[in-house]
Amino acid sequence: MRAKNNTHYIKSIDTGSTITLNVFNHDGTLVNFDQYDSVEVVIGNKTGRLLSLPATLENNQGELSFDFDDNNLLPAGDYLLEIHLNESNGDVIVAPSQGHFQLKVSKSLDQVGTVVNTIVLSEFEQKVDDAVTNANDAATYANNQGDYAKSEADRLESTDVSTLDQKVDNLVESKNLIPLFDNEAWDLHENVTVNSPSKITHTSEGTTYESSRITLSSVKPSQTYTLGIKMSNPRDDSSDLTGGYIRLQEFDGSDNEVNDVQYYNNTQTFTTNSETSYCILGLYIRSEDSSVSSSFENLTITEGSTAPDVYLPRVREEFTNHKDNTSNPHSVTKSQVGLGNVTNNEQATKSEFDEHRAKTTNTYQSKKLSEIQQPMYIGHRGAANIFPENTLEAFRGCQSLGIELIELDVRLTADGGLAVIHDDTVDRTTKNIGSVTEYTTQAFKNAEVDCLDGFKSTYHPTLDDVFKEFGKSLIYVIESKTRDSAAKIVELVHQYGLEEYCLLQSYNLTDIQQFLDNNITACVLTDDDTTHTSNELVDMGVDYVGIQRDVSNAYITDCINADLNVLIFTVNRRYEHDNLLGLGVQGFITDDPLWINGSAPILQNAPFNQKMYFHGMLKALTSRGSFIDGNKFGFTETLDDTYPNDGRDFVLQGWVGELNDTVTINLDFEYTNHKTEGWLSLVFCSENDEFDDSGSFSSGYNLILGQNGDFDLYRADQGTATKIEEMSTTSIGENNKISIQIDITSTDITVKRLDTSDTFTASDVNYRNGYLHLGRKWSAGTFENIVIS
Repeated sequence: MRAKNNTHYIKSIDTGSTITLNVFNHDGTLVNFDQYDSVEVVIGNKTGRLLSLPATLENNQGELSFDFDDNNLLPAGDYLLEIHLNESNGDVIVAPSQGHFQLKVSKSLDQVGTVVNTIVLSEFEQKVDDAVTNANDAATYANNQGDYAKSEADRLESTDVSTLDQKVDNLVESKNLIPLFDNEAWDLHENVTVNSPSKITHTSEGTTYESSRITLSSVKPSQTYTLGIKMSNPRDDSSDLTGGYIRLQEFDGSDNEVNDVQYYNNTQTFTTNSETSYCILGLYIRSEDSSVSSSFENLTITEGSTAPDVYLPRVREEFTNHKDNTSNPHSVTKSQVGLGNVTNNEQATKSEFDEHRAKTTNTYQSKKLSEIQQPMYIGHRGAANIFPENTLEAFRGCQSLGIELIELDVRLTADGGLAVIHDDTVDRTTKNIGSVTEYTTQAFKNAEVDCLDGFKSTYHPTLDDVFKEFGKSLIYVIESKTRDSAAKIVELVHQYGLEEYCLLQSYNLTDIQQFLDNNITACVLTDDDTTHTSNELVDMGVDYVGIQRDVSNAYITDCINADLNVLIFTVNRRYEHDNLLGLGVQGFITDDPLWINGSAPILQNAPFNQKMYFHGMLKALTSRGSFIDGNKFGFTETLDDTYPNDGRDFVLQGWVGELNDTVTINLDFEYTNHKTEGWLSLVFCSENDEFDDSGSFSSGYNLILGQNGDFDLYRADQGTATKIEEMSTTSIGENNKISIQIDITSTDITVKRLDTSDTFTASDVNYRNGYLHLGRKWSAGTFENIVIS
């Protein structure tokens, strides 16, 4: 049995041929082994138990060891570890009491000296042993666990916390041009208080301008930088005469000023002058009132045009994996919120907790839900066509693109965590397998996401992780995927004070009523037009209804006429968007917000070298296509007639935008695995941004590029195909790159095979402008070097 008990955590002593561990109780005392018949170490992975090793008890006070020998070798990899304490009555006490410990083997255990023990502390579930020696782990550790976890690491591991601090700061400074405020390079005003190495507070003496300054000699001319800072009480603009601001002066090699700019916001991007040799950065306060103050915190300047995240390790958050408490939601102590030393275990009050929470949460405020302009464009799972769905990377990406509303799905883990994931298993989106409900929260967060090309080392977060990072800087459209998750979602929304920044969704009316009873805006989801009438929804008191896009226009219109805010999901095509907008819907839940609202950037050259899906790269049928080495894009697997639409695929190339009236298209293609009667094709001038060769929405031109050298141009009229021109050229074969050019004028379409000079011209004016798609039937092949001119 797995009994609940006070066995709490394990500490690794060494990594020699014999691994020695200490097993502790919750109160920090060593476990007394006298009360147990035997002790064994169990090692396994997600598939089950691999090894069960008898433990040698060095003494009866918590110290044990176990050996790896030729009979129990393990290959390199990550493993789960438990200590089983066997009682005389047959019961088994398991340490840790929740979750597992982790053992990382970097080489086979016949070379035990290379084993790296990353035994995970149950309460904090973060690496401790490696954190001191690995700067990246140290940064993650400090960011996620904060000062309290560090003090625990010091107590349990004899860790030199100052060493850990230094490694974190070294990592930050390696990317940041600006040193911490305790660096002698700063010329701090005499009226400045240094609150911490990363924060100062400047209180005005009543003088109009006062500043702290630093000279930056490592800046480069004509280089783009991003300045990040958390600034309290900033001036609104140059006309505001009271508050803090930043001044950046640039000088050339002769000390002549070449630029002088003032900033009033927390994040700014700037490009230095072509003559810039150095800069002087000043943190100013302006006021004639001696009581005015402004703080400057987490100051960074980094190369590039995206907001830096290198300051995040300095934003410490200590509220992880604590039991709920109504007066103090995480049962944290005064020491954990900075009110006393690490031995002060008196519980913090709720007001002290809330104050500290506010200090360590994203302070940028978005518009409230009620202030968002309609129509709304909501990033479905964090814009899942562009970013790996339901990850912090996706939500950061949305924010960087100006997408204010994110949709995310939440379900419960085995230990009650609020996992941000759509499916009930982790199979589709991660490298792991299994039901979400079988995972502990930390094990769930450790499962690497691999659902989208171009992203590495991404993970699904918990809802708490999302709220911590983004605070009130986003609007959260959250679907409760399981009936038992609704109450916990509501509780967390209240804890963060995000009631006006959330729209909570569910198909279940019990969940909806719970949201409404807690004064949180609710949205009823429906996939049909019969489950709920518009009057029923109005009587329930909801303001929003989320309707699946295939539901009838009549039902959508009925809900709009009932003064409900109608959101349609999931809308990824512009023509569908335009039709629905014409009905008067209030918003769209979409995997590709910038594409459907027409604000996606337009390129002339295919971005396949980036190996990431661009806005509007959407599949119509089976495959979205994939990126292949050599800056190619295409279809690596063959299909047959058992697949949808007889094994055809068409992938929209949204990076092109809409084609001009007169345009030239150049591209190379090759067959990599041809199937008889299969083909590759290029669709252009399609009326809609979706094409499947047979659907009523499919109109435009489809150029079939036959492997036998036959080029056939078809015109599709609402799914009906007519051949309008053809030519026979020499056979193409496999793995031979063929270059073609298509010239489109107001009257003609000319197709040229450039390696043979074969050409034909079709006089047809039915379709112009429109969209570009790459297609195939059955065969595998690639496209590259597409240029639009």
